[in-house]
Amino acid sequence: SEPVQNLEFQFNLPTPFNFSTPDMLYHMEDTNICSQTLSKEMYAKNTGDLTLEIRRLEVSGTECGLDGFVVHTCKGFALEPGESTKLLISYQPDFSAAMIQR
Repeated sequence: SEPVQNLEFQFNLPTPFNFSTPDMLYHMEDTNICSQTLSKEMYAKNTGDLTLEIRRLEVSGTECGLDGFVVHTCKGFALEPGESTKLLISYQPDFSAAMIQR
């Protein structure tokens, strides 16, 4: 297995743009995605010969979460050789407005 360098969350939404007037670049219609939480399960596995101790989990340098990303059950753990454990990572957009205009 390969080390994880990044995680991608696929929204699979229809195109959210409404080009209603030529002078407006675009605006995003109100969608339910702003309140949905998306989750991914990952597995950490010790493929070595010694006990692996995980002391800290970070998201972009911040312990346990940042900008809507959260590592659930964010605490240290140890894995014996060949042992694995499930990690749950979730993302919830933290937009405070129902509509975003640009």
